[in-house]
Amino acid sequence: MKYEDKYAGFAFVREIEQGNKQYYSMAEFFVMKKYRRSGLGRVAAVQLFNRFRGEWEVSQIKRNQPAKKFWRSMIEEFTNGSWTEVEVESRSIQRFSSY
Repeated sequence: MKYEDKYAGFAFVREIEQGNKQYYSMAEFFVMKKYRRSGLGRVAAVQLFNRFRGEWEVSQIKRNQPAKKFWRSMIEEFTNGSWTEVEVESRSIQRFSSY
C-alpha cells in the first residue's frame, strides 16, 4: 500500500479451499509505524474486503492486543456487527462475509 507515493505497508490475502468451503484469509497485514492511526489501515482493509468478495477469516496472536482491537473495530464497522470470533489455540479468529 502507498501513501503520497511512498510505501506505507503491505497485505497478503490467501484464497483457501477446504473441502466444499472456500474463504479468504488475511495472511499478512502490515502498516509502518509512522502511518498507523492515520486511517490508512482501515482504508486498505476495506479495499481488500471489497475486492475479494466472500467469506473471510482474519486472525491474530491472542496476546497482540493492538491488532485484536484494530481488527475487531474494523470488522464491526465493515459488517455492521455481523461477525463472529473464535479462539483456536493461541489465535483469535474473526469470521465474516464481505458480500
